[in-house]
Amino acid sequence: MKELSVYTDRIKNFLENYFSRDSLNISNINRWGMDIVEKFKNFSLKGKMLRGALLLLSTEMFKKMVTPGDVKVASALEIIHSSLLIHDDIMDRDLTRRGGKTIHSQYTDIFKDLSKQEAYHFGESLGICAGDIGFFIAFNILSESELASEIITSIVSLWSEELSYVGLAQMEDLWFSTVNIDDIDINDVAKMYRFKTSRYSFSLPLMTGAILSGQNERIVEVLKNLGEDMGLLFQVKDDELGLFGSEYKTGKPVGSDLKEGKKTIYIIQILHNTDKRDREEVINIVRNRDSSPSAIARLKSIAKRSGAIDDINTMFEDVKAKCMEKISQLPVDPAYKERLRKITDFIIKREL
Repeated sequence: MKELSVYTDRIKNFLENYFSRDSLNISNINRWGMDIVEKFKNFSLKGKMLRGALLLLSTEMFKKMVTPGDVKVASALEIIHSSLLIHDDIMDRDLTRRGGKTIHSQYTDIFKDLSKQEAYHFGESLGICAGDIGFFIAFNILSESELASEIITSIVSLWSEELSYVGLAQMEDLWFSTVNIDDIDINDVAKMYRFKTSRYSFSLPLMTGAILSGQNERIVEVLKNLGEDMGLLFQVKDDELGLFGSEYKTGKPVGSDLKEGKKTIYIIQILHNTDKRDREEVINIVRNRDSSPSAIARLKSIAKRSGAIDDINTMFEDVKAKCMEKISQLPVDPAYKERLRKITDFIIKREL
């Protein structure tokens, strides 16, 4: 969105130049070095750069400027995000991401002479290695940011803690996919969202920007809470787009969450609102992981007539009001508050 485009352009310019450097040591190690550099360059530049852009917005709204070091920190966070997506796609067995083939499926194609099972195994294995390498690329970029050592230490400490929470929440998400939907409480799913998406995608970049601009703990805490609310809106909207959105716009297959047995708040809300006949149909679709167009169409029809969509929209408005209250508490120029309000609106109304 235009409120963040000025920041995303700077991140993309940095990553374009970084991955084009002849001095990147990993390029010369073996046959995979240059390959992984090219894959990360192409994959990362297709991203929305949401997290990095929020980081730079947070930095600028407090200190009224963005330095090259700040851009490096934002770029490092985007590389970490790309690495997490590479691993996430393996766990979810997704074959498309960001409008193209996932990294592990690109590697699978190399092993065409092997059996399908063996080719997929090697593709996944190389994908895991690629994601791991991305984490170390990110921390190398962070080390080159030329920031004060105490600031880098604070950022590494924050990121290490929050990214550990992401891993634990991902484990919980995988666990939820193995149990019956009736055995899952909506509050447990909301908690999983908080640590898997909300804090990582919104709180973390906003808090990092505050650290880069020397803000006190009270401001950092307000940004953490604001990020949790914005992230909840983002994830539930993601659930909606995953069910009823357009693969052309989102870059991911419609129904992929259903196919993997994910128990989203959206699905739980639909189930909560249904009568006996519709309830059995929803449970059957979820149990059978039926992501066919006809199943998606039936779910959408049930969601509308049961009032689940209306209830989700009411939840959106309630959480949005909390976001607006927290934004009003920030000691920043009104123009930046308005940017945050527009971003919150965009999260709710987005189609990708």
